[in-house]
Amino acid sequence: LWYDTGLLHDLDYDKFPDAHPNESLKWFGEWKYPVELIGAISAHAFGSKRTETPPKTQLDFALIACDELSGLLYAYSLMRPTGFDGMEAKSVKKKFKDKAFAAKIDRKEIMVGVAGLKIGLSEHIKTLIEVFQEMEELRK
Repeated sequence: LWYDTGLLHDLDYDKFPDAHPNESLKWFGEWKYPVELIGAISAHAFGSKRTETPPKTQLDFALIACDELSGLLYAYSLMRPTGFDGMEAKSVKKKFKDKAFAAKIDRKEIMVGVAGLKIGLSEHIKTLIEVFQEMEELRK
């Protein structure tokens, strides 16, 4: 369920960026996807975005915590000659604090997810770095 949620959460973004994720939420309902998946995808667009579903579950907070941070980590990996290899949470936190770096990344959203998971930002960054380091397709 968690993998599918992460994989599908931006399904409608390319065709419907202004309505995202509402189009895919309709589809998931029609296709009888699990309510937990639908809820997490809806919650990841809560607040200033386009839904009124506040995050409640661990899945909701995990998707929120990982979504924007994944973009920041990927942007940072592109700057580095070794990509994710040798990347450290400490250097990522410096980039996180630099609002000019990956300026469209919503740092507040990341912090909402991290707080909901009851983990520290450094720990979360370290975990995601380790996940990305294991992915063959992200190796330089």
